[in-house]
Amino acid sequence: MAEAFVQSIGNYAFAVEIKGVVQAHFASVTGLSSENECFDFQEGGVNEYTHKRMGVAKQAPLMLKRGIAKGDIDFFKWRQTIREGKPVRHDGSVIMFDNKGQEVCRWNFVRAWPSKYEGPELNGTANDMAIESLELQHEGLSVG
Repeated sequence: MAEAFVQSIGNYAFAVEIKGVVQAHFASVTGLSSENECFDFQEGGVNEYTHKRMGVAKQAPLMLKRGIAKGDIDFFKWRQTIREGKPVRHDGSVIMFDNKGQEVCRWNFVRAWPSKYEGPELNGTANDMAIESLELQHEGLSVG
């Protein structure tokens, strides 16, 4: 029986697309997860175990981190709409590429809005890249 060769893909080649526009140069994306609450249910009578019942589906927030670019304040402006009471939601995707630049996988999120913006940590003695963060709440994650 012939075994298929499976090539693992590195986690460094990815892009984030929000509102149909590819946003580049992200340092990291975390929170690509979904889970259901679980609760125990014990039936009446003689039982030697408890049933595991599904609860509500929960989506982890996405945390996007990228280097600050001159003149690019889109993250901050999007967060500002929430603070002003005029929330704007967008669908988007996190896209993973192989070593040849071909799309391998796409995680799609829907109705996202920024719940937290964090500017860079500034340190006059360091030479690291200035990183800003945006935490996105969303209403669903699918893989396509």
